[in-house]
Parts: sequence; structure tokens; C-alpha cells
Amino acid sequence: MPTPTLVVHYHIFKVGGTTITKSLRRRFRDGFVEIDKLKSTVGTPLNAEAIKRILVERPEMRACSAHRLVANVHLDASLDVFPITFLRHPLLRAASAWRFARARTDASEFADSAKSLALGEWLEWCLSPGQLIECRNYQSRVLSTRDDGTASHWLDGDVLRGDFDEAARRLAAMPMGCVGIVEEYDLSARAIEVAARDRGLELKIDSRPANATKVVDDWQAELAAVEAEIPRTVLDRFYEANADDLAMFERYRARLLAMPEHAAI
Repeated sequence: MPTPTLVVHYHIFKVGGTTITKSLRRRFRDGFVEIDKLKSTVGTPLNAEAIKRILVERPEMRACSAHRLVANVHLDASLDVFPITFLRHPLLRAASAWRFARARTDASEFADSAKSLALGEWLEWCLSPGQLIECRNYQSRVLSTRDDGTASHWLDGDVLRGDFDEAARRLAAMPMGCVGIVEEYDLSARAIEVAARDRGLELKIDSRPANATKVVDDWQAELAAVEAEIPRTVLDRFYEANADDLAMFERYRARLLAMPEHAAI
């Protein structure tokens, strides 16, 4: 019998992933697994080989999601994968992470720093030497995690980078419409559904992000408001430190807006 298509969601922290997991759970019920919450995956790399092992243990699995899932499972020729991920403007993602951390009740360096510092001060702290939290090409670093689960980042002068070319290769290998943009959520959701139908899958993705720390109708107005909170020198450093993430965001937002499927959507 042919192997059923497996929906794989690469869940990047604070990039609209809760909506996807909610939608997949509603669609697939017990066939949906958040694999980084399984006891059997603690301390192990979540890569294509891990997916294969889980499929043996859980042959009913039809969709999965994980924060630390290596984003090249869809490149494994032995698996039939329908991949989904989202990108977000790096500054809006960082602001969301700051708001999320301020609302946490546990004690951690991440939460404590956000609670004690204004947004601009927190971004400056995140950009200090030795800090890897949230604000330095986070999305491209996550998307280029090595197959063994180790980080691919390296310092280019003062800028922390992942393997941008590898991240770009992985995104380019995904079906058209499967790289969503948080700031274009409704359009992204419809594009994913169209791409799924092309693969013989029926998906319904919620149009509005769930578990959002802040939801606005005009993301560009929100961006302008956030930028106005941040000292110019810090803002310049932030954009320099996130040039790779911003390039990916702009590329895939333009690609989404140019899709001929808009008429059908």
C-alpha cells in the first residue's frame, strides 16, 4: 500500500505556529502529534530518521509539528511529506517574544530580562555579546539547523548567522504556497489549503493567528509603532543583526503576493 502523505509543520517560536497546530489537531485528531512533547524524543535530534521511528511506533500519525524539528524532513526521498512553515518580520517577531516573556510566570533569564527592561533596552541586551536569545537572525538559524540537531550558527564580525544558503534551499524545496507569512495570515492560510488540495489533502487553516500576544489589522502600522519605541542606534543594530531573516521575509512575502492562485483563493 502507498504510504499516506505526512503533513510536517516546522514550528518556529513566535511565528504563528499555534494556529497551525490547532488546525492540524482539529483535522487529524489522534493522527496529529507534537513530536517534541513525546518522552521518547527528549534529548534526541528531531530529523527525518526520528520521524521514521515515530511512524513505526505510531503508524496512525498523519501530521506532526515540533519547535526543534530539523527543517529538511521534506527532502528525504523515502518520505511523502507535505511541509508547512511560516516566516515573520524579525522586529515584530522579537516584539512578540518580548511581550510573551513578560507574561510568563516562571523565573528564567529570558523572562526576567523582558520583565525588567523596556522593549528597546531588551533588544539592546539581546544584541550584547554572548546572547543568542531571539534577536539575531533567529528564523534563518532555526531553518538551517544541521541534520543531527546541532546549531549551524557562526559569527560574521558582530553578526550571528546561520547557514543562510541551506535555509534558502530548504524553503525553496517546499511546494508553492507552503511558506506562509504571519503578516499575511489569511492569504497564507488559503494558499496552504490550495497547495494541499493539489496533493490530494483537505486542510482548513484558521485565518487569524491563535495565542497571539497582539493582533492588529495593519501590521505595517504596528511595525511603525514598534520602531518608534526603539532608539535609532539600537534599531540600526537590530536590522544589521537580522538582515538574513528580513531578506527571507521579504522574499517570501513578495512570492506569496505574486502567486497566480490569488484569483482562485
